[in-house]
Amino acid sequence: MKYLSLLLINLAIFGFAFSAAAKKPDKYFEAVHNHLNFREAASYANHVSNRNIEVGLERISKDGMKRLLGNSTSKYLPFDIAVTNNSQFRIYINQIVIKNVGGQAYPHVDLSSVIEAIDPGGKGNKDDMRDAVLRTNILEKSLPHIVINPGETVQGIVFVKSKSLSEGDELYLQIQNLKRVAFLDFKLPLN
Repeated sequence: MKYLSLLLINLAIFGFAFSAAAKKPDKYFEAVHNHLNFREAASYANHVSNRNIEVGLERISKDGMKRLLGNSTSKYLPFDIAVTNNSQFRIYINQIVIKNVGGQAYPHVDLSSVIEAIDPGGKGNKDDMRDAVLRTNILEKSLPHIVINPGETVQGIVFVKSKSLSEGDELYLQIQNLKRVAFLDFKLPLN
């Protein structure tokens, strides 16, 4: 009888542990391990080049957004941006701006609102943890203001509000040559 009760307790513990391990993994935790596919800027269909610096742009699909971030949203459109430095000098991504046809800049997108749109969430410890994972994932995959050495490529995501995007809008990047303190302007259409 004693052994039978120990056997039943062990089976209950094993069953509980097995059921916890067999749960479906969280999509936000899974998305952390999915990265942008590495590409040189010249390989994008929409790219420009100026003084051996290339900038490429491509819109990320809903499936791509789910793969990279864990979920999709219709409130924001993500764009995959790559900057390749084939010059002999170090460069710095100085400005990342979305402009309308008239040249007016749209306000910068707050990443907190992007996170809220992707995962409106609820309350509790699990939701707090998911929000933290999603926030870190978006920050790591966003296009940074960074120094790029000769021969390097930097990639990242830029978010645009869906409502404000219209025909003729463009991505404006100002890149600084760190040796000559010269600025190069790059404009790519978003549509």
